Amino acid sequence: MDLMAAPFLDEILPGVFQWSGYSPVHKVELTSHAVSLGGKLFCFDPICLAHDAMQRLTRRGRPTAIVLTSDNHERDALCWSEIWQVPVWASREAVLLLPGVERFPANAQEWNGWRLHALNGAAGGETAFRAGSLLVMGDPVVNLPGNTLELLPPKYCRSQGELRRSLALLVQEPFENLLVAHGRPILGGASDKIAKLL
Repeated sequence: MDLMAAPFLDEILPGVFQWSGYSPVHKVELTSHAVSLGGKLFCFDPICLAHDAMQRLTRRGRPTAIVLTSDNHERDALCWSEIWQVPVWASREAVLLLPGVERFPANAQEWNGWRLHALNGAAGGETAFRAGSLLVMGDPVVNLPGNTLELLPPKYCRSQGELRRSLALLVQEPFENLLVAHGRPILGGASDKIAKLL
């Protein structure tokens, strides 16, 4: 990826980490996350991270998987997979160029302590991951600095109407905190904020 390593790693919640960088190719801020869950460390949609920050991160759990929330987010997954010596995981519907990607079983609703939610209408294989009151997703909701919370614009959706329906189902079971692949997290009342957005 044509992106400098993010120098900073922020622990935004206990065991939940975020780093980001601006991509001149994509002309947008790319945000990545890692979550320590049950002693296992899961990395979502990773971009490069400075060596010292990565060393600090890997002390917070046993590296277990690199997770792609959609087929738009290969980013630096292969590099992370090689460093951590763990597989990259994605939905069966995600069309990817990366070799050797592991796929969630068809119609799987649970995986490694996470509940899986397919979000149809966004990018290919878009999946949200829920653990307790935390939800991790890719592009369906964007929360960039300087902008208000917004849905993924129609030009990037397979069907924004279908995406709205998927999100409406998702928020029927409330969650407090949301991590997104572009922009700031929503910490507190996240499902209510998405419901208002819809």
